[in-house]
Amino acid sequence: SYPTSPRFSDMTLGALFRAFTYDQTSMRVLVLGEVTWGDNARSYTISAHRLRSLLGTIDDGFDQGVEMTLAQPGYGPDDRFYDGTGWFNVIVGCNTLAASALRRACFTTGWWNPLPQSLLFSLDLHN
Repeated sequence: SYPTSPRFSDMTLGALFRAFTYDQTSMRVLVLGEVTWGDNARSYTISAHRLRSLLGTIDDGFDQGVEMTLAQPGYGPDDRFYDGTGWFNVIVGCNTLAASALRRACFTTGWWNPLPQSLLFSLDLHN
């Protein structure tokens, strides 16, 4: 859904139905460059073991298939979508999947994080 629908106005009924019920995951990668620490960035110190666990979980999320490159308005020139492994829907969305990956790296998060704000709040609260 997301690689073909960068704006809500681009979303088809079929893509919307799949997003609510069951759709193939994709991995969005954004090249950030230098990060300025502030309200929208978090910094954590983790062990080498926890970092390997987190990176392994991220790597496992990529299907080793073909890259899907975006060239649509609404996403910047540094975005790329890759085929992912697994599925998502409106209940188990990207923030809930990200929280699960962080928990596998020994972070504490809320169980259900439907929004980015809920994931950041649970990281701030527990870590």
